Amino acid sequence: MYGIIEYDELNEDYILVDVRSPGEYLENTLPNAINIPILDDEERKAVGTVYRQESAEAAKKLGIKIVSSKLPDIYESILNLKKINKNIVLFCERGGLRSTTLFELFNSMDMGVNKLKGGYKSYRNMVNKELPLINSKKTYIVLHGFTGTGKTDILKMLMEKGCDVLDLEGKANHRGSMLGKVGLDKDISQKQFEAEIFKTLKDAKTKNIFIEAESRRIGKLFIPEYIMEKMKDGIHILIESSIDVRAETILKEYIQNENSKEEIIEALEKLRKFISNETVNILIKEVKADKYKEVAIKLMELYYDPMYNHTQKNYDYSMIVNSDNLAEACLKLEGYYKRLEL
Repeated sequence: MYGIIEYDELNEDYILVDVRSPGEYLENTLPNAINIPILDDEERKAVGTVYRQESAEAAKKLGIKIVSSKLPDIYESILNLKKINKNIVLFCERGGLRSTTLFELFNSMDMGVNKLKGGYKSYRNMVNKELPLINSKKTYIVLHGFTGTGKTDILKMLMEKGCDVLDLEGKANHRGSMLGKVGLDKDISQKQFEAEIFKTLKDAKTKNIFIEAESRRIGKLFIPEYIMEKMKDGIHILIESSIDVRAETILKEYIQNENSKEEIIEALEKLRKFISNETVNILIKEVKADKYKEVAIKLMELYYDPMYNHTQKNYDYSMIVNSDNLAEACLKLEGYYKRLEL
């Protein structure tokens, strides 16, 4: 039976279709949703202008005129999705005209689709309400360690082994440092960041979650204060590694594409407020000469390690793990995790 459903009624057996404009979709959407826009960004802007300057009826008239020519393509897109999964859920901003129009049209043609009640707005309100509650029931196993100790790789390995993991830097698409955006593409919004956190915590199988120690800010995004407080009250584990291994780890992370050199130089320019111009000039010269390992070691010694050293002293560690061998480090942490579950 197809109809209007609440977010809590959804399970994994569905395809979410965001019918808002591409700009709205890129700014924030529901996790795993795909975009089949009923209006593009310019068309949405034009309809909004008519609504404000003329009337709601005039705006609807323009909207119908624009959408009518697109309906065959939208129909074809939905039809192709139905071949993958018959359970389609449409949504727009508030569950209003855009999703309702397609919902009623397709169901009148016996092409059953669902509509999400309240649209994205109701989902966002639910995240704001439920995320703090879910967070309060979790215990974070917080991995500390200097840059390059492989904490992100360890989180990925633990996830593959079935442990519950919240990779905040992965959700933010940023490594959380001055060079944290090098080699990575799109930015995400604060709302999308929180939605991704919510989904991970909601889907977690246990109350114990591996997480990397972070400052409040990751790039342009902020970790909610209640998550930061819960992390402080969590279980703390220190990850250590030799400086040569750390340098190699950093190189694997940052030297990923043809634009890496230019992006690194651009990021180094921002360090002039923290370390001397002379040092930055030397680092840039070495990057241009492809002396990446030398640059990585100097950055750790002059910038990263002194910056993080004082925060690492603030915790009593339940465990200290050497990560020169990532597989062995992961086994130790997996064993610790399993003991917590007993």
